[in-house]
Amino acid sequence: MGGPGQPAPRQPAGGRRGWTIYWVLSGLAVVLLAGGVGAAAGTLRTFSVPSDSMDSTVRPGDIVFVSTTTPARRGEVVVEDQRPGDGAHVRRVIGLPGDHVGCCNAAGRVTVNGRALHESYLPRGVAPSLVRFRATVPRGKLWLMGDNRAIAYDSRYTGPVAARVIGPVFRILRAGRPVWLSTPVTFSAGGLAPAGQPVPPGLIAAAATAAGLALLAALLVTGAVILLRRSRRQHTARSAGP
Repeated sequence: MGGPGQPAPRQPAGGRRGWTIYWVLSGLAVVLLAGGVGAAAGTLRTFSVPSDSMDSTVRPGDIVFVSTTTPARRGEVVVEDQRPGDGAHVRRVIGLPGDHVGCCNAAGRVTVNGRALHESYLPRGVAPSLVRFRATVPRGKLWLMGDNRAIAYDSRYTGPVAARVIGPVFRILRAGRPVWLSTPVTFSAGGLAPAGQPVPPGLIAAAATAAGLALLAALLVTGAVILLRRSRRQHTARSAGP
């Protein structure tokens, strides 16, 4: 330490660079956190499911995560908004505008544009449909059906519905555990929909939020440790002084 009238020792260049990197990373963490939260708020919504019309894919009490900026594809589970009717419903997209849908073929299956669906997502013992139907989906509408065909009130009774879709469901939270959804094989194998599922913008936003939060927490802990060590060194230097 300098004596009276002497200038205080300068901080080593390495230390200055370290603090510069620290504050740059802190700014990045804040940007990630704020941007992720904002993007998630605009692209992601959650709903609680009260009914078993989509059992066993979606069960009562499940929380579904919906991507509000991703267009619906055949085979996907979506949340549709029936306001000013009776609120939001979870349904599966069977037909898009222009599709020819029907039930049942000789094997008792639902068909889309002549292709039979092998609906492995239906509950065991539940038939594809006990209600006969045949329709061409008009422009601006969708053919939506519940997976639990025995009780679901869907397009078989109402006909094609206006495409007021909030968005596709990409994740389910069930008893605290995540369940990921993808396009059923029967749709992708039949050329009715691409395989897999696009990465929802809301998921990217959530990942950015988590990364920003983790980085910020790590930086706070690191900064606290550095300051604590510096304080101890200064205390030791003062104690060892003349």
